[in-house]
Amino acid sequence: MIVAGDIGGTKTHLALFDWRKERVDPVRLESFHSADYTSLEAMLTEFLVPAKPPTPIDEFTTEKSDAAEPEPERPEEEPPKIDAACFGIAGPVIQNHSQTTNLPWVVDGATLAKHFDIPRVKLLNDLEAMAHGILLLRSDEVEILNNGTPPPHNQALALIAAGTGLGESILFWNGSRYQPMQSEGGHADFAPNDDNEIELLRHLRSNYLHVSYERVLSGPGLHAIYDYIRDSRKNEPT
Repeated sequence: MIVAGDIGGTKTHLALFDWRKERVDPVRLESFHSADYTSLEAMLTEFLVPAKPPTPIDEFTTEKSDAAEPEPERPEEEPPKIDAACFGIAGPVIQNHSQTTNLPWVVDGATLAKHFDIPRVKLLNDLEAMAHGILLLRSDEVEILNNGTPPPHNQALALIAAGTGLGESILFWNGSRYQPMQSEGGHADFAPNDDNEIELLRHLRSNYLHVSYERVLSGPGLHAIYDYIRDSRKNEPT
């Protein structure tokens, strides 16, 4: 059994897979609000050890007889035996260790392996993990935004994901297969292209010492653009 996770600044998805050699659907999949937990260990403990089901109550019995025998306690469900775990984390991963960018967590692969007795735990940047995943997408899971002419040879692919932050990755063709690379490109300087974007940059610089593309192309970035348009036009839009 394999446990996989997508660790985001806003929400985290955890799943169990009975993995073979081909892509399979998860045995169990749950989503969590990341800020509700102090660590991945706390969240993973709740996921792997489900809460004991409540004891059913007989709606026709309003008063319990003194002579009635107490119902035996239900045994707690044993957590599944995990052979390996892999987590995509929104932030840089260095030597299987990560200080998350938009969440006050420190995630360490060796610590997780010891805590949950998992033989192998691997941490990846979330966009690097996503890049591995897009190679397994089926044709009915892809939407074409702009029709074009595919190049005659395999070339680099770009992956961009805007959410709580701005994730970016690249897949380069190494001659035999696509190799995903992690990137923190979302933190590159925002480069305005016209007068309106220059004014947006000035507006953002009043709040941030460094204005990256993530300050514009993300969930908080949408709100920043809204604030800029409202303040520059001196009008609250309907």
